Amino acid sequence: NTSPVEPFFESLEPERVDTRTRVGALSVRSEPDGAQIFVDGEARGRTPAAFGGIRAGQRSLAVIADDHEPFIRQVQVVEGETITVDAVLPPKVGALEVRSSPAGAEVLVNGRTQGKTPLRLPDLRLGTYSFSLRLKGYEDASAQAVIEHKKTTITNVTMVENPGSVLVICEPPGARGLLDGVEVRVAALHRLRKSERV
Repeated sequence: NTSPVEPFFESLEPERVDTRTRVGALSVRSEPDGAQIFVDGEARGRTPAAFGGIRAGQRSLAVIADDHEPFIRQVQVVEGETITVDAVLPPKVGALEVRSSPAGAEVLVNGRTQGKTPLRLPDLRLGTYSFSLRLKGYEDASAQAVIEHKKTTITNVTMVENPGSVLVICEPPGARGLLDGVEVRVAALHRLRKSERV
């Protein structure tokens, strides 16, 4: 016996299933150039780069460079289209705080005056910085500091008093005097002529 529904099913054509993988393309540029590209965790070279064969749909894009903040986004890849992404990677920064004893010393970084102590310098790129301090009546001082990501490096510098000097010109030469209660011999540079005297 034939079921009354069998002729109905026999008359239906098989459903055609599209087995093609729907793909699109990505074009990725970055600032700075040369950053690594990852799509869904898979390495895809370095910027600038364009590549196809990316499955359509929402994809995870990461652009990474040394000493820079990573660029991580969800991008919608469209079948048959190229999606362009411009990734800006800000540099990683830290801060430097310079203190001196006594305060008020001039701080120079790479020969340029940055201010006087106590001084805070924010948004410095990572690395080692050399700087110098100047203060009237004290010897110049120099120091180094390593700047780390999202940290403040504090540097304390103790200034050394400049002993200074005294120039004594006497006539006749060979006189003796007292310096802080101690007898010292004063040597003349030369005998001044009348025209040289002030």
